[in-house]
Amino acid sequence: MAVDLDADAPLVSDLRARVSKIPGYKLVTTHADAQMVLRPGKKVSLVNRNGLRELPPSRAAADPELWVLATTDHLYHPNLRYSLRDPKKAMGILTEDLTRLSHAHEIQRFADQGRELPPRFQLVYLRREDCDLANAGCREIGENRYLEQPPRPAEKFGKGEFTNGNIISFVVENSSREDHRAYLVDIAPDFKVEAFFQTGKITHRRHR
Repeated sequence: MAVDLDADAPLVSDLRARVSKIPGYKLVTTHADAQMVLRPGKKVSLVNRNGLRELPPSRAAADPELWVLATTDHLYHPNLRYSLRDPKKAMGILTEDLTRLSHAHEIQRFADQGRELPPRFQLVYLRREDCDLANAGCREIGENRYLEQPPRPAEKFGKGEFTNGNIISFVVENSSREDHRAYLVDIAPDFKVEAFFQTGKITHRRHR
């Protein structure tokens, strides 16, 4: 955020400090990258004489206002136009509005991600059994053999099905275009959460 008028320096400094603490926003130093304009006058022209996007400089004679612009270079919303006659009050309202807007964008981002299938997590139960290694599901681990059961969601296992001496593993199938990581966490009785295992990057495939 650049300062065009010396009189606005304290206001811009306060604005920088507030915006920098709100998730989802970043500070910029050029008019071409900005989406806020201070003292814009009655109309905002966003194209300079060279045909490039550029916010206009602040006008000393203009009413003290701050506009928040959309990526389309229009006023984002009629309510995102703030009179700065009471700067302290305006900055407080602006901070609340930008925080709500950030949360809305985050919810939309999750909604967009939800259009793809999320990674599927399933448990693999290896029951201790003296099986034949020629059997595709028979595994030899250490001195013991185990018969591997087909992967199932955790809720499909019955109470008491996990017994001492058997092994539980898991598989994660990622059918989305995004890479993911999976963590195993321990939740203590005092609600302390500690991650004790992290997978590598899970790409468009199964990870075990």
